[in-house]
Formats: sequence, structure tokens, C-alpha cells
Amino acid sequence: MPEPWLFYPEACLAHLTAGHPESPERLQVIWQALEHHQILNHLRVQAPQPVPLELVQRIHQPAYMQSLQRFCDQAGTGRRIDEDTVVSKGTYPAVLAAAGAAVEMAEALTSGRCQQAFSLVRPPGHHAMPGYLMGFCFFNNIALAALYALEQLGLQRIAILDWDAHHGNGTEHIFYQDPRVLTVSWHQDPNWPGTGAWQDQGEGAGAGYSLNVPLPTGSGLKAFELTWQQVVLPALKRFQPQLLLVAAGYDAHHADTLTQMGMTATGFARLTEQIMQGAEQLGNLPVGFVLEGGYNLDGLSNSVSATLLTLLHQEAHPLREQMPAPPETDSAEALQTLIQNLHTHPLLRKEKPV
Repeated sequence: MPEPWLFYPEACLAHLTAGHPESPERLQVIWQALEHHQILNHLRVQAPQPVPLELVQRIHQPAYMQSLQRFCDQAGTGRRIDEDTVVSKGTYPAVLAAAGAAVEMAEALTSGRCQQAFSLVRPPGHHAMPGYLMGFCFFNNIALAALYALEQLGLQRIAILDWDAHHGNGTEHIFYQDPRVLTVSWHQDPNWPGTGAWQDQGEGAGAGYSLNVPLPTGSGLKAFELTWQQVVLPALKRFQPQLLLVAAGYDAHHADTLTQMGMTATGFARLTEQIMQGAEQLGNLPVGFVLEGGYNLDGLSNSVSATLLTLLHQEAHPLREQMPAPPETDSAEALQTLIQNLHTHPLLRKEKPV
């Protein structure tokens, strides 16, 4: 098996956020963990180029792009652009670099130059809308990668699996009417941004090509595993994608204060393993991961390390963590109800033409 590729643009560190949870330290601690666990020795590290602006304009409105660049150029070492988001003079180059890494990753995977890859980037992208930023996200990195593979690399069907604990609302919106992209989002429910109901399944030509899996608070790895086996993998087998892209957010980790999902680093390793097994069942598909959220630095660095160790077919046991007691919830009953509801999805009823 060829070595996985790691796409790491150092320009992503220039997005300075003045103590904000989405900080340069996120990438720095991940890199340190990859060195500590000697993972870097087994990866092919790439330094990608910024994304071409003409590709960005296929998704994001030119007026938004121009106003964002102007605001960042005037921001100095840090300026709040909205209630949740801080930018600096280095933000716009970081945004272009993050999107460029995801796009180059898609090209390497589609061309067969690599079989698995990880884009170690920030700021994240899965909340970004065509005309405005949202949730720390500016350009939608994984959506740009998918669009590039469809329009420039000749693919016809791509699946985006989003395991971030927040709904991938921007990615879903961009492809909501597009039958070429199956968007799947696991996310905590209820939680910000309050979207991603299981009934939201796409519209127009894209009807039946959005799959939302809103998980009960505190449901953890078991919920991811059950819905993967009973819902997501069967839908993928029906859809038959040519490429899997994973929006890999790690804020479902139990130490992350923005969510309450109870995942661990070894839980993310297990989820990665199951996705890779699914990719093999689907015809040995290439798989690319794009970093999204994750704001507890220890949980984030351990979980990314666990994902990459799994891609290297190595055990993630050095990263085992002590779990707190699970919250008192009725998540088991809620999860079964969710699975029953999701079995009415067109791809699972096998009524959807593909």
C-alpha cells in the first residue's frame, strides 16, 4: 500500500486570531504530536499552492471574496469580522492556502498518485456559504475540492462524509440541488447551527442526495458505528461514489467544550477504520480527509494522530484516553428512532435512480 500523503500549507499559521479557539496552535500541536509518535516518517508531506481564484468563484460570490480580502488587509494583527470570527492580515492568504491544499489533495487522489491523504489546514470550511462566512469558516475547502474533481478531473459521483460534531450546513447548501455529490453529516442534535434535520434530503435534481444523521447528545462511538453500518454504508453502496472526501472535525471529542458527544482518539481511529473498510468494499476508492473543527488541543492532536495511524495500519493504543462517566441520557431510544426514520431515505428505500 503506498504511503498516505499529508498536505500541509504553512501559510495557514498566518491566520492570527488573538486567543480565539480556532488558533494557529491547533496545527502546531498536531504537527508536534505527529513528530512525537514518529508518524511523519511514514507520510509523504506536500506543500500545496493557494487555490486558483477562478475555482473559488465557481462557489463563492466575487463580491464576498473581494470584501473579505479588503477587510483582512486592513485588520493588522487581529480584528473581529463578526460576532464569532477574528481575522488578521494573514487570514486571506491562509484561506487560499487551506482551500488549495484540499484541491491538490483531490487531484492527487483522483489521478492515482496517492490512495489516502489528509489535508492539515485551517481555517475550517464546512460552514462557509457562497456569499458569507460562518462558524470560523471563510471558503468551503472540501466543497471546492469536490467541485474541482467533478469539473476538471472528470469524476461523476463524489461522497462527502462529515463527522464534525456541528452540521456541515455550508457543504450541504452548496450541493443541495446537485445529484453528483452525496453529502452525509453526522452531528450533535441539538447544537449550533441548528440545521441538519434527518428530513432534509436535498431538492430538485439533488433530492435524495443529502443524508443528515443528527445524533443525540452523549451518544458517542456506538452511535457513529451503528449509523455507519445501518445507514451510511448502505447509502454509499447505492450511490457508488468514485471518491470519498471526509470533513474530519474532531470537536466530538469528550474534552471539547463546544459539544457533548463523548468521542475519544481511539473512537476516531475506529471510525476511520470502518470508513476505509467501506472504501475497499466500494471498489478500493481513494479517500481524502480535510481538517475541520476540534478545539481542545490535546484531544485534537491525539485524534488526528489516531486517524493517521489507522491509515498507516498501525494501532492507536498509545493514544488511549480515560473517559469521563457518560451523561445521563435516553440516547439509545432516540438513536433507534433516528435509524428507523433514516431508513425512509430514498437511497435506503432503493427507489432513487443513480
